[in-house]
This record gives sequence, structure tokens and C-alpha cells, in this order.
Amino acid sequence: MAARLLYGGHDMTSASPPNHLPISPSEPSRERILLVDDDEETLTIFTALIRRLQCHVDAVTSIEAAERLLDAGRYDVVITDLRLTGVLGEEGLEIMQYVKEKNPTTQVILITGFGNPQLMTRAYRLGAACYFEKPVDPARLVGAIQQLKP
Repeated sequence: MAARLLYGGHDMTSASPPNHLPISPSEPSRERILLVDDDEETLTIFTALIRRLQCHVDAVTSIEAAERLLDAGRYDVVITDLRLTGVLGEEGLEIMQYVKEKNPTTQVILITGFGNPQLMTRAYRLGAACYFEKPVDPARLVGAIQQLKP
């Protein structure tokens, strides 16, 4: 059974697919958010949720795709899952380090289904602005994004 996400009384499950292309130079200036998660359904739901905040959203499923977009432009907020390739992966921490090397002012939100106090401590020491364990309450994620936007 597919997961359903309700936010503000709206069913976000049937939202449009994520945008996998970087922002075009002619697009008006808006906050730019990069989503990184290996689960396409999560990307679709989070993309629809964040677009309601009038932000530009790029969504990708791999560390390689995230690095390409980060090389091509600057993001205000990066939201990344911890594990992208399997049960032992920590690509989200790698993405966070990459982001902080490229642009230290970019805010990073780390999301994981495999959280523990040690991981949370590591994430904050590496520069995470927020740390959430799945399932993520949509209102908390929206609140975090709104606080982190420039």
C-alpha cells in the first residue's frame, strides 16, 4: 500500500513528479532547495510540500546527481536522506560535507530512518542545521525550511 501524506488538509500523495533539472538563469530569484533521497515517492511528496512555500526545488536520487547540481549552482537549503545505497550507507553525511565545502552558508537538513543519538551528534558536528528521524512530520519540515530560508 502506498504511503499517503496529508498536509494542511491537502493530499500530497498525488503531487506532480519532482523536478530533476537545475534552475534556469531566467527564472525569478526564489529560494532554491535540493532534495536528495533514493525513494522517488518521498521526493514527489516533499517536492510538492516545499513548492507550496514558493521555493524552487530540484530532486535527485543519488550522491552523484546531487554533486552535479551543487557544482552547477548554489542552494539555500539541502535536504538529504542519510542512506541512499543500502543499509550501511551514509551518503547523506558525505553530501553534507560536500555542501559545506562548496558553500558554507547553505543550510543542510539530514533525514534518516536509522537514527540514534550518536548519528545526531555527528550530523550536528558536521554542520547540519536540522536532524529528523523518519517518519518526518510535514509541519516540522516546513517549519524548519521556513526558519532556514534567507
